[in-house]
Amino acid sequence: MARDIINNLNWLSYLPRLVRIEKTARWILEQPDDSRHEIAREILKTAAQVRRDHKHGWDTSNFVDTLNQLCGRADAEIFAPYVKESAKRRERFRDQVAEPRNKQARAEGNARRAEWQSAADEIWSRHPTWKKSDVARQIAKDRGGDWNTIRRRINQQ
Repeated sequence: MARDIINNLNWLSYLPRLVRIEKTARWILEQPDDSRHEIAREILKTAAQVRRDHKHGWDTSNFVDTLNQLCGRADAEIFAPYVKESAKRRERFRDQVAEPRNKQARAEGNARRAEWQSAADEIWSRHPTWKKSDVARQIAKDRGGDWNTIRRRINQQ
């Protein structure tokens, strides 16, 4: 009894989706140049099996899984060209914009770190007992910047 109630509740929650799936499959079949005709036929056939099995009280979970896989295949076929185009755009952006900008930023960062290190070496030559944080605070005071970032980037040699 309880199992029948649960099955009916599952069916009631799944029925609107099944109706949408069937409607979409019929619409695909009406389109003369759609490449998904075969998948749409399989979807309608499987949906009919799901309805028949539910009518007889049989387990429909296998067919529901198959139906979900078919819908995924149909969606993938639609989105595949967009995914390829998106990948091409990402590559073009990376090659034309991102990589040159990243190289420029890397060069600026390396120059800034080299400047901090040379200033730290100079300060340590005058004050050999100072800790990294003391030197970093002095560099930040003289040249600007966050002393904690500078402290992590300099090394006493």
